[in-house]
Amino acid sequence: MSALTRFITRYNNLIRAYPWRVSLLQAAGIYGLGDMMCQLLIDRKVWKGKTEIGEPISWEPDLKRTLKMASLGFFMSGPMAKVWYLHVNPWYLTKVVPRLFPGWTRNFTLWKRVGSSIFIDSFIISWPYFALMIFVTSLIGTRGDISEGINTVKEKTVPTMFAVW
Repeated sequence: MSALTRFITRYNNLIRAYPWRVSLLQAAGIYGLGDMMCQLLIDRKVWKGKTEIGEPISWEPDLKRTLKMASLGFFMSGPMAKVWYLHVNPWYLTKVVPRLFPGWTRNFTLWKRVGSSIFIDSFIISWPYFALMIFVTSLIGTRGDISEGINTVKEKTVPTMFAVW
């Protein structure tokens, strides 16, 4: 058995035994790793050249920022995604979509199900999700100034949604 197969088997066993813990830790890891990659690639905090005496400039990650992003993944995004994909999305596809499109759902094939799920995720659920993300990150950045958070949501939600699409 290869190392990759053992890793996947172990992961599947853990996700079955501890679904919430693994999902929350996974979201925290993804957010933390994503922030580290942003610092490394987008913020260009690495290897910008050499100092005047010829020493290379090394990368010093902002661990406080990475911890904040990992916390967002653990406490906000992880639980929201777990509840949405485990409970709300299947309910929505089996209860709400058939009432909205009664003739269309008689032959509810896999591709119609996937297409309607993507539509719901992209055009309905992502708006409040991104607004909440923008609000929470603004609260963290402004140390709890709610009015600044609301203004940031008003300014950045629509441009963020168009950038995501």
